[in-house]
Amino acid sequence: YLLIVSTCEDDDLSIFEHDLNQLMQEYSRNVEYKFLVIVLGDPSSPPENCAQNIMELLWGFVYAYNAVILIRNTLLEEIQAYTVFPYQNAYCGKLGAVILMRQWTFACNSSSSSYDGIYPSKLPPDFIGCTFTIDSIGPEPYIVRKHQTITTHS
Repeated sequence: YLLIVSTCEDDDLSIFEHDLNQLMQEYSRNVEYKFLVIVLGDPSSPPENCAQNIMELLWGFVYAYNAVILIRNTLLEEIQAYTVFPYQNAYCGKLGAVILMRQWTFACNSSSSSYDGIYPSKLPPDFIGCTFTIDSIGPEPYIVRKHQTITTHS
């Protein structure tokens, strides 16, 4: 999903929350969804605070760990990409602090480091004792049949 937010001001985040609520009611939840949120205006607060607020809204609706937030920072003349890694630093699947994952400068002569994608793997090779919950769903209408054994006596 591509979601656009004007700024990280309270009014714009309320609109974003409302739109996100509508989106989640209209479509069934799929854990493979990827979210790209673009903040168009410069945040009045530090960009990491803006990204954290947006990530908390996404997490509250769909535990969106596959989310990247792009924030334009004209003060530093760059675009910053934030995400979360819910199984790092002993967060154990809970929302932790956003991490500045990548940044691109506005300079015409700037070069980027090697590109490895903006959606890195979020699952570590070792969960360090964290519980990992798996949800298994079949095709709609999600009917689960009970296995019954009928014994007859002659």
